[in-house]
Amino acid sequence: QIPKDPAQRRVRELAVLSKQLQQVHPNVVAKVLKQGIVYQNEEIVVINKPYGLPVHGGPGIKNCITDVLPILAKMLENMKAEPLHLCHRLDKETTGVMVLARNKEVADRIRLLFKTRQVEKIYWAISLGEPDPAEGVVEIPIIEKEVRSHQPHYKMTLAPNYRLSPEDGKVVKIRKNRDAESAVTQYRLLARSSACSLLELQPITG
Repeated sequence: QIPKDPAQRRVRELAVLSKQLQQVHPNVVAKVLKQGIVYQNEEIVVINKPYGLPVHGGPGIKNCITDVLPILAKMLENMKAEPLHLCHRLDKETTGVMVLARNKEVADRIRLLFKTRQVEKIYWAISLGEPDPAEGVVEIPIIEKEVRSHQPHYKMTLAPNYRLSPEDGKVVKIRKNRDAESAVTQYRLLARSSACSLLELQPITG
């Protein structure tokens, strides 16, 4: 049954696309990445990562970016090309720019830039409804927790310092989890429609 709501229909389409990416030959994935190149020189290759393609492998994952980097390198240069190197990662559901290095030395330099937060990261996201206020800072600590689904795995989840009191609905401060990491994101509203908002997000803590 196809959902009537356009947003839900699009989510369904993206889920199907994600499954299809796991069913094709790795060469096809490498070709898709090659078509999505936005910039390249003698040191780096910048690709547009498609939705639903994981960066790293795992249970049930046949195709991921890491595995097709040697194939992509050969498509760009020749059969003796050194595999491209990952410099950072993006979530499976995130689309956008990924920087790949043509050798290990360049990869190490770029990784250091990311690690020392010298790279400015800007994300665009579509949300249901609109934020109030239209711009501000979200500061909610995150922690790694085990998630029980069809296959137990670990995932970063929110660990807020506040909760709503069940008695009167007021915000109550709670003790911070010692293992939680700081997560601060600046946001601002770029545009809105009747149901959705386009937001610009900038992670401050990385």
